[in-house]
Amino acid sequence: MKTITVKMLERFAAVTDMCMFLLFRVFPIRKKRIFMESEGDFTDNVRVFYDWLIENRYNELYEIIWMVHEPSRYDSPPNVRFISRFHKGLRLKANYYAATSQFLFFTHPYWIRIWRKNQYVVNTTHSAAQLKAEGNPKRKLSDYVLCCSEYCKRIKAKVFKIDDKNILILGMPRIDLMFQHIECFPLLYPEKEAYWGRKKLILSMETFKQNKNMMDSENTDGFAINVVHSEKEIQNLDGFLETCNTIMIVKIHHLQDLSFLRRVQLKNILYITDDFLQQAGVQVNQLLENADVLLTDYSSVFYDYLLKDRPIGFTIGDMESYKRGFIMENPLDEMPGAKLKNLHDLKEFIKDSLYGKDEYREARKEIREKVFQYQDAHNCERLYEWMIRQLDDEKQT
Repeated sequence: MKTITVKMLERFAAVTDMCMFLLFRVFPIRKKRIFMESEGDFTDNVRVFYDWLIENRYNELYEIIWMVHEPSRYDSPPNVRFISRFHKGLRLKANYYAATSQFLFFTHPYWIRIWRKNQYVVNTTHSAAQLKAEGNPKRKLSDYVLCCSEYCKRIKAKVFKIDDKNILILGMPRIDLMFQHIECFPLLYPEKEAYWGRKKLILSMETFKQNKNMMDSENTDGFAINVVHSEKEIQNLDGFLETCNTIMIVKIHHLQDLSFLRRVQLKNILYITDDFLQQAGVQVNQLLENADVLLTDYSSVFYDYLLKDRPIGFTIGDMESYKRGFIMENPLDEMPGAKLKNLHDLKEFIKDSLYGKDEYREARKEIREKVFQYQDAHNCERLYEWMIRQLDDEKQT
């Protein structure tokens, strides 16, 4: 009964959105208005592009509208407005600004269902490429989709069912952060800065397996590392990291159901969430750039990390039970790093990585070269130049 009620409410909200959007079409499109939203709330590709616009003072030329959960959490520079996703249960402001903006940038454009002929709706997505299979959308989600190369273009055309000519090989804004170093640990843990010292950093980022809407695996990882299964094993790993003079930060996926997580007192393994990062003013790719080693499963984050040419370990302890499946026939061929099935594998990989044994350098290069046409920090700049070209083309027509 609850599921039926939720679906009815979602359908009602969608119809209401469409009606309001149609109503607001009586207002002219503002050619200097940009609308932005990201699934993680003020993060990812759209956030990085926004920061670049502000840094280069383009907010003096454009009005920027950000749709977030809690507008009061954010400081608004000149000509920037943060608005709520909802007002008394309706997206009143959101629909008005969405209906009157020239450009709309999303990481996950699922709620907006219609837009006007002279608007540009851009799906930045949140990954350079992907291993995981995605549910094919039942409708058009955007006018354009960002990608990083011809190889990625084929994948995104298939996933988003969009014409090749509307896939923009400009790179992903958040890739810029992989070429900009800031020390993240003192921002995240100022009280532990002295303890940090010269320790190595392993960043662990597995994809989500369960949330309120879906279950991609029946296995629940009590420690968010799918090759660690007990309190004894996690404590063993914690002690091993101590001997290696290494910290492991486990970043929990923002969609993951946190009720699975088992709380254990650990010294060298730290668990963080998106909210924790946001409070510290750190973005995921900034932390990723800091990592000496990446540990992941089927998350697309490893593609970004290829640009650092550092060791990657793939935890595949639950691969056989992973329900979503994969976009390619042989996903292991796409994973340029050690395949880890248990704690012993993980410890051996960590030891090898920290002490210079790296047999996957050529494999990483092969994947990196096909995924990234651009390997630089100018992705935001290319996206902005594309935006300007659209305005120039309109003037000529």
